[in-house]
Amino acid sequence: MKRTVILFISMSLDGYIGDITGGIDWLAVPMEAEDNTYDTFYKNVDTVLLGFKTYHQIVTELVVDDFPYKDAQTLVFTRRNLTSTDPNIKFINDDVVSHVQALKQVEGNDIWIVGGASLVRPLIDANLIDEYRLQSYPN
Repeated sequence: MKRTVILFISMSLDGYIGDITGGIDWLAVPMEAEDNTYDTFYKNVDTVLLGFKTYHQIVTELVVDDFPYKDAQTLVFTRRNLTSTDPNIKFINDDVVSHVQALKQVEGNDIWIVGGASLVRPLIDANLIDEYRLQSYPN
């Protein structure tokens, strides 16, 4: 099965992802009951890509006690030398482009790029993103 690399991000109606201080806690808004866009999308994801700043914001601001992607292989790209006690979370100190090229050659489900900009930009430049999905708030 050909793996699809998807950038699925949420943003405010004026086009911002972070607030004025770079925070993303505004993303923790209740979803409307009939909106199952995310659930439908996430069912086919088995690999999640994040930059360190995005990862850190998720685990310190959004969901401190319940990592939302624990059932997927999570790759956190960082310049830091870090290790994880969670077998599904790996810190990668390497080139994101070559990693994604290799992931696309391996059998599996969709690959979701959660963010941030330092991760997304090189993948755009290398034309490795197959789908762009933007969700705006309020919707």
